[in-house]
Amino acid sequence: MFNFSLLANSRLRNESLVLIVKFLHKRFTGQIQYVFFVKPYSVLCSFAGNAYLCNDGSNQKFCTINSSSNKKSNLGLVVGAAVGCVALALLIVLCVALYRKKTKQRPSPETVSHNRSIVSTENRAQEFTYHDIKLMTKDFKKQIGKGGFGPVYLGTQKNGKNVAVKVLSRDSGQGENEFRNEVELLSRVHHKNLVSLVGYCIEAQLILVYEFMENGSVFDALNGKGLNLTLWKDRMQIAADAAEGLDYLHRGCDPSIIHRDVKSSNILLSKEFEGKISDFGISKAKKYDTSTITGESQLYTVVQGSFGYLDPAYAESNIATHSIDVYAFGIVLLELISGKPPMIQPATETGEYIHIVQWARPHIERGDLSSIIDPRLSDDWTAACIWKVIDIALLCVDHHPKNRPTMNEVKLELQSAISMELQSSLDDTAEHMTSFTENIHVDVR
Repeated sequence: MFNFSLLANSRLRNESLVLIVKFLHKRFTGQIQYVFFVKPYSVLCSFAGNAYLCNDGSNQKFCTINSSSNKKSNLGLVVGAAVGCVALALLIVLCVALYRKKTKQRPSPETVSHNRSIVSTENRAQEFTYHDIKLMTKDFKKQIGKGGFGPVYLGTQKNGKNVAVKVLSRDSGQGENEFRNEVELLSRVHHKNLVSLVGYCIEAQLILVYEFMENGSVFDALNGKGLNLTLWKDRMQIAADAAEGLDYLHRGCDPSIIHRDVKSSNILLSKEFEGKISDFGISKAKKYDTSTITGESQLYTVVQGSFGYLDPAYAESNIATHSIDVYAFGIVLLELISGKPPMIQPATETGEYIHIVQWARPHIERGDLSSIIDPRLSDDWTAACIWKVIDIALLCVDHHPKNRPTMNEVKLELQSAISMELQSSLDDTAEHMTSFTENIHVDVR
């Protein structure tokens, strides 16, 4: 048996490493070489306590004997020990070299701190100071909304462009590291139907800065707080836009993003009336486990979501999958068709609120379209198109998640419905033109 120890000093300029192998009190005999070198490393062998060994002139003090028989009998042992020492040294040197290679690839804390803004710079998400935010919002003067995260303020950048400044509440459960990770994720997500992240702030408070949507949310438009969406074709296009944005979150992002709070107030309208999904990618509940099963992202969470949009299956299982977004989107479709909120106020004060699915289903089963459709809609719609959208909505809110379509399928069906409506409009126009020309009488005298 022998002992060995390893001394490595990575701070030395030449990255020196010294391997010390000790053969103590082993009754070895013969002559030894004291130092082995395996460049750029040194191997030192110590034979203290071996009274019958002869050294090579080093400062080790050994006694010598003249017995040639003892030398012969122990020569093989010494040579074997020396070879084993060198082999062991080479093995350890190789392991240390591999370890150092991995260590060098890891960024130091100083490097991470220095490169904090690299991700945001490459993806055009700027890190603002808290002073920048206060100037931008005029000391948080105008609040334009409030959600599950906290208040939202109107801000104006130095270039005159308006932004939405979302201040995360202190009880959101987010730490700085988690916030940075999510900002990095949001910075990589770019799609025409997703609200773009402009920047962020981590001083004093955790703040996200988004592009400003001039026309508010779908919820506001349907409830008299914004634009009046009276054209069915506009509502259809907004639905298709939102479906495309959600489909991108589900299939186009790596890792896939489950929104978990799809609702009409999280579908914002741009100046050109494009529908854009907002409030995605941010943790609104404390997660306690994640896994991937059968290729679909599944998230075990404390159940969270907005009243009226929450998938009953999710409430029972605590397992978040893409299907919970599909369910909530089905509720949004029913809102767009009927103009009613997800929880419908009773006709009398003593009555209970009724969920929009429970309210709509009896009318649908009777084929009573006039009782479902929003009376504020203009007459630019066809019954066939609205029934198609109703069918899509009912599939989305199916009680069994496995029976629901994917957001990609929903997107394609909505695009098909839009084409159907457009073709019907073209046919009507052609029919009117034919009727008009037939009624023209030319009187030639």
